[in-house]
Amino acid sequence: MEHIMSEHKKRPLWEKIVVLSVFSLIMSIGFVFFKEDTKSKNEQELLYQLKTLRAGMQIHLKIYNEKPRNLSMLLQKLRDGSSAVKLDWKGFKVTSKGQLLDPFNNPYEYDRETGWVRSSTRGYHEW
Repeated sequence: MEHIMSEHKKRPLWEKIVVLSVFSLIMSIGFVFFKEDTKSKNEQELLYQLKTLRAGMQIHLKIYNEKPRNLSMLLQKLRDGSSAVKLDWKGFKVTSKGQLLDPFNNPYEYDRETGWVRSSTRGYHEW
């Protein structure tokens, strides 16, 4: 019985602090890597979506001889309109109001005068 009780001795406070510190460090490192991986995937998706939107803009201009009023119209006309247009629109997020969101969940901006599409996400608006 004495042997069983000695196995359940409390760990010293310094040992608990060391274990907790190591665990916290490992979790922090994991979080940083996860965050960077997510950011990298979002950046790749943003590049792909911008290329798709800009290519879609050019196709819309060729087919309809005008720029669309907004990005929702572009998406709708090219998704539903021509079977000849082979652009992948599956990854795009659209709000209930029809606004297209980038992978960072910020709206895309569209300049109807120039036909230019860009992200409104800070740091990516010049891509």
